[in-house]
Amino acid sequence: MIDANGDELRTKQFRSKVTENFKNDLKIHQYEMIKCNKKLTFYSTFKTDVTTSNSLELITNQKHRRAVEKLRAGNHNLRIETGRHP
Repeated sequence: MIDANGDELRTKQFRSKVTENFKNDLKIHQYEMIKCNKKLTFYSTFKTDVTTSNSLELITNQKHRRAVEKLRAGNHNLRIETGRHP
């Protein structure tokens, strides 16, 4: 019979492994998206990794941070973007 401590250890190991696999799959997906998207390919010449930028961590206001993230990702409603295509 397995005691509670052994069960708990296996659960932690399982969670750790699932988290690690998820992070690896996400990273692979991000690199594939970079290869397929012209904007992301251009952006990748300046930022070579897929980690969170240190400058974003300095922005504590959640609304401001979201606005900067959208601007950097090209997911915004600036007239130059919305007016480009009819």
